[in-house]
Amino acid sequence: PQWAKDVHNLCDKIIQIVASDWAGQHQDWAISINILTDALKHYCKKHTDSADVDCQYAMSLGNFSGGELRAWADDGTAEGQPIDVANKNTIVCFDGRLPHMVQPFNGQRFSIIWYKSYDRRQTAKAPVLKTPRFV
Repeated sequence: PQWAKDVHNLCDKIIQIVASDWAGQHQDWAISINILTDALKHYCKKHTDSADVDCQYAMSLGNFSGGELRAWADDGTAEGQPIDVANKNTIVCFDGRLPHMVQPFNGQRFSIIWYKSYDRRQTAKAPVLKTPRFV
């Protein structure tokens, strides 16, 4: 439908502004758009995105409190140190191949995640991004 094309085009414009080298010209990325409205029913538990070939970009929007991105840094230990990142109304780059989750929240939380499971320019997976960073 047209609305889906419009959303994709808007997301393409955003990622081209914040990470044009990562995005590339062929749009070898995907987006996940999530709406979480009930913290008891909707949550994002600790997981990894092992099919990713590079880092992810994520932004959360909405009328909510809490809901920080918790990402475990690659600090050389077995588990790593968790880092809570308040990415409400801003974009953060982190590596989904490392453990991450969304902290509990109250309200209505929307998220947009740009990720890659393929990039025609790569011959191997990108090195792991050890620590999240704002863009």
